[in-house]
Amino acid sequence: MDYRFKVNLKGVISILSNHLYSTPNVFLRELTQNCCDAITARQKVEPGLKGEINYELISGSRPVLMIEDNGCGLTEEEIHKFLATIGMSSKREEEDFISARRDFIGQFGIGLLSSYMVCDQIIVYTRSHKKGSQTFEWIGNCDGTYSLSQTKKKMAVGTKVFIHASLDKLKYFEPDNIEESLSRYCSFLNHDLKLIFDEKETKINKTAPWRKDIDADLRTELAKDLANTQFNSPEILDAFPVESDFIDGYAFLMPGTSLGGARKNSVYIRNMYINSGVADLLPEWACMFGLIINSDDLTPSASRESLHEDGYLQSTKQEIERSLNIYLQRLSESKPAILKKLIQKYESILKNVASQNIDFLKIIYPHLTYESSIGRISFKELSEQADTIYFVSDVDEFHKVAPIASSTQNIIINAGYSFEPTLMLNLRHDLKLKNIKPLDSDALLNCIKSPSEKEQQKWSDFLEKIKEILDAYNINPELCKFKPAQIPVIYFEDETQREQRRIEKFKEEANDLFSSMISHIQSEIPPRDILINIDNPVIKSLKNLDDMQKMESVVKLLYIQSLLLGRHSLGLKELDILNENLGKLIEFSII
Repeated sequence: MDYRFKVNLKGVISILSNHLYSTPNVFLRELTQNCCDAITARQKVEPGLKGEINYELISGSRPVLMIEDNGCGLTEEEIHKFLATIGMSSKREEEDFISARRDFIGQFGIGLLSSYMVCDQIIVYTRSHKKGSQTFEWIGNCDGTYSLSQTKKKMAVGTKVFIHASLDKLKYFEPDNIEESLSRYCSFLNHDLKLIFDEKETKINKTAPWRKDIDADLRTELAKDLANTQFNSPEILDAFPVESDFIDGYAFLMPGTSLGGARKNSVYIRNMYINSGVADLLPEWACMFGLIINSDDLTPSASRESLHEDGYLQSTKQEIERSLNIYLQRLSESKPAILKKLIQKYESILKNVASQNIDFLKIIYPHLTYESSIGRISFKELSEQADTIYFVSDVDEFHKVAPIASSTQNIIINAGYSFEPTLMLNLRHDLKLKNIKPLDSDALLNCIKSPSEKEQQKWSDFLEKIKEILDAYNINPELCKFKPAQIPVIYFEDETQREQRRIEKFKEEANDLFSSMISHIQSEIPPRDILINIDNPVIKSLKNLDDMQKMESVVKLLYIQSLLLGRHSLGLKELDILNENLGKLIEFSII
């Protein structure tokens, strides 16, 4: 024997209220969607019909909301089939449902049930557009029972739905709440919508910004007004159309959202508002954009608060990203003032995004600015002024070498702030920009004037003495000439050497167990460089010093001075060197 499943309607309503719909307010959207679809169905047989939807709020201790449409109405058979069967939708009766869904908003047969989130009883009066149809009264209760009877009430073709407020849901029937909800969900529908309360009629309809029959400038202003309402954004820098085979709408340049933050987008399906913040509609990198679109092709979920993942949605996402890319590519030429403002106010956000998205980096990198040895300047301007651009991934290192680079006409970028080291690496490796190079010791030497051959011969014995003194500290001295001449030595290390130095310092401070573990994983530290400025008066005096003991102490102290000038913290070994050799100099002066 076959048995039928039984449905607990209160349980279904609980699921709708707590898990499917975000707020009970959506009952207005769901009922309006049914009205729209009924009008669409009637227009298929009466093409000239003008759709009308009226809402009348009847005040009282338990307010009643009446929703009336001039759609197709229902016959007795259709009432049993569609009003009393959960999950049955009249739209599914189309011979070609997949193509027919383009004309209808709803598909799932659960819209009327949403009303039970705010009421205990629904009364429906309906008369079908089919010839000879009568008017019927359907009364549905939240316990799952309903009654159906023919009534002698005269009414035009269409449907009237009466929603009697539950005592614990009275706030959803307040006039301001009803008007605000209708304005949010339904104001762009193509039918005439009116709200009637206390003999006052309020027109709900507004002009949609994606309509093609209005001036382009007016469309843009309407779009900005809508974005301000939807997103409550403090600033919209620009707005531009986003159009494809499946969508019409606008994107907005409105920085302020962090990467990974809530998406600023609103979706309308056949002019009815669905939801804001639809996941993944905007590409991950596009956190500075907002989006409002309308579509006749995208498919809403059962709750009509998200979108069904299908080919239409995938194509839409691709088209949205393409539109944003084209806009950014043209921004520097068409609207340079907006680009300049964007960079000035939100550059850190842009660098964050660019460091994580190569496609965005390709577009924006020429316009990003950096601190450099010649001042703050865009990458595009840097490229125009130098064949090779060096970068330093440490702020202290930059401030140490920038004056030297300036005196030699070389340009160095300070890439030591957030996201900038990653940007530089991505520009080199992913965008294959070979004119960007890290400033290692070899590159620094190229930026600095080398002694002449005659000078090298003159200073060769001195250099050998210094090498002998500093060899124990894994330091490699190099003779050079740079300005300002007041700087005697420069200590320089690249990122690998810097990291090894951090490990060495940690090893010194660790206990024996951890120190031993670090020794096993620590790689060999490559020699670090000290640049000796032979134009410096101290270095010239040191060269002529005959006392080897005094020279050794001064050289070691110059090594410590170079660390301090470079803002490097001193480890225990360096502190020992400092104390020991300061003590020796004191002894030398006493003797």
